[in-house]
Amino acid sequence: MMRTLCYLLLIGLSLSCTEYTPKPRGYYRIDLPAPAYRPLPASGLPYFFRVSRLAGVDMPLETTKEQWVNLSYPDLNARIYCTFSPVTRQSFPQAEADSRALLRRTAGQADKIIEKAYENEEKQVYATLYLVEGASPSPIQFMITDRNSRFFRGALYYDCRPNGDSLAPVTEYLREDVVELIQSFDWKK
Repeated sequence: MMRTLCYLLLIGLSLSCTEYTPKPRGYYRIDLPAPAYRPLPASGLPYFFRVSRLAGVDMPLETTKEQWVNLSYPDLNARIYCTFSPVTRQSFPQAEADSRALLRRTAGQADKIIEKAYENEEKQVYATLYLVEGASPSPIQFMITDRNSRFFRGALYYDCRPNGDSLAPVTEYLREDVVELIQSFDWKK
């Protein structure tokens, strides 16, 4: 009897001496649909591009002369803010410099900024895509121009505190949407 009690005590002590290891912190799984695109539903703007079916399109009232457009992704808590400015050959370098300065300001503590150029001479579309790696409230920015009289700029922002690791799948998904926007971009005559 005493021997059985000692064995049970020994087994109990050996089981109670196991080390506790906490589970690592995880992130929610984000299921993203296959990309599908539609024409930008705006006739009064001086440009055209294809937009994701996932995105809502916010535009200024037709009574104003403003020509911006915002693409909102409510399911992804993200928005791409796009602005359009008419420029001249003299003001184009300043518009480009202002865009790069805004990129540097919003890049913050970024590890790296990758720059990709896109060009379609037939449509007079010259674009630069900026991919910001690291801690930045705007991981994707871009500018499109005809290098003569029109300047279009866009920046992606999340409606939450940015965490590059947890948002990486969404950022990659939206990067493909921005590339589609750039490649389908055309100026209206």
